[in-house]
Amino acid sequence: HSGGLWYYPVVMLVGFFPWSIFAIPTTLDLVRRCRGAEPWQRGGKFLASWIVVYIAFFSAAATKLPNYVLPAYPALALATACLIDRWLTQPATVHRWWPRLSFGSLALVGCITAISMPFIAKGTIHGWPVMEKLGVSAELADDLMIVTWLGVALAVGGVAALVFSEVRKQGPAMLGLGITAVVFCLGLFAVIAVRIDRHQPSPTIAEIIRQHSDGAPQVAQFGYFRPSLVYYTDSRVEACKTPQQLAEFLQQSADAFAVTTNEQYGKLAAQLPADIVVVAKCAEFPRQGTVVILGRNAAVAVRDKGRTE
Repeated sequence: HSGGLWYYPVVMLVGFFPWSIFAIPTTLDLVRRCRGAEPWQRGGKFLASWIVVYIAFFSAAATKLPNYVLPAYPALALATACLIDRWLTQPATVHRWWPRLSFGSLALVGCITAISMPFIAKGTIHGWPVMEKLGVSAELADDLMIVTWLGVALAVGGVAALVFSEVRKQGPAMLGLGITAVVFCLGLFAVIAVRIDRHQPSPTIAEIIRQHSDGAPQVAQFGYFRPSLVYYTDSRVEACKTPQQLAEFLQQSADAFAVTTNEQYGKLAAQLPADIVVVAKCAEFPRQGTVVILGRNAAVAVRDKGRTE
């Protein structure tokens, strides 16, 4: 989870979208408020401090994740609202190029999304599917086609807001952007995210392990780990670094299982004892590949379990 100083600015441009289309004019407006002798100067300094402290602190950290700077988003929202309020109430103080660039960038992102998603989902390069070349699971194709319609919504909303702003109708322009933002967020999180989540292998892996376990399962991983495994298996997931550690873990209990990939299993199969077998396989996601669930041979496991009892 590493990244340079550019990491969080890029993350916030994506995470704050579509309101991040105002990123540059909002930054300039905030700097202007901090420097100017106006009633909102202290408020501007407060928002600037709020944003900068979070970004600077977590940019200095070695480990970086998008959600670390979420507490800065309310300040971003307030700073953006200050710019929009000034544009609505004092349009002469905002250069006309800023609405043009902002709404134009929204329309551009929408057009690129609407054009590229069908190509990625269904297109080919030299006879090879684009999804396969990217190493992405083919199960995502139908979901990417739905993203196309989100791109269309962004393009339409951006063009409409741009047209209204050109005829100096700031209110309808912002109303159009607000509707576009709601449609985009609902489509992304209430439709597409839910559809994609159904492809996640962790619930399937946990269900297979429960079906093959007589008691509380013990789970390990070798070259494959998803944090959600801990949640769905309701178990600690041990990390095995060598085939020997994996074999020792699996032989310690009849209810011990390990999760790895088909590629990893091909490398270590010859080094595992004969009583360790493939319990089941399922599709990996979102990358192409297969997840392999390992356990002990049922006959050997039952014999040892009875001997222990």
